[in-house]
Amino acid sequence: MVVVSRKPKRAALGVVVLVLLPVLGASLDAGNTASQTVTFEVRAVNEVSVSGNPDQLEILTATAGSQPDAAVDATTTYSLTTNGRNRKLTAVLDSGLPPNVNLRVALAPMAGATSPGTVELSSVAAADVLTGITSARGTGLGVRYTLTADAAAGKMAPSIRVVKLTLH
Repeated sequence: MVVVSRKPKRAALGVVVLVLLPVLGASLDAGNTASQTVTFEVRAVNEVSVSGNPDQLEILTATAGSQPDAAVDATTTYSLTTNGRNRKLTAVLDSGLPPNVNLRVALAPMAGATSPGTVELSSVAAADVLTGITSARGTGLGVRYTLTADAAAGKMAPSIRVVKLTLH
């Protein structure tokens, strides 16, 4: 009588199953996956906004023997976002001011930017009000307008000028 052991065959079958399992599993999963190619781009972002219009600037008083007192308003703010480098913010008037009247503006600088302080506005050339703006954002930053008029300007009716802020 010959006795044949079946244990080696079972062991060999187990090895074959272990070797084929990853291959079979991969081919079974092949129908359960999908791929997509995603294309993306980040374009230049340069946004500036203001909170509204300042109150009317009225020159009302003077000290005897001196020029009239300046009118000041600091009730508005600006917000700015840019992903650019070395940007600047300029301000220009839509039309000129009467003789002997000046309008100035000062913007609180955001982190990393530089403000020249109070600058005179004109309709001829835009004035730099912030420089060195790089990949920055700021919100609710102060805007301060100052109106001055020499005594020679005389009495004037209310007048409107638009200040245009541009991020370059």
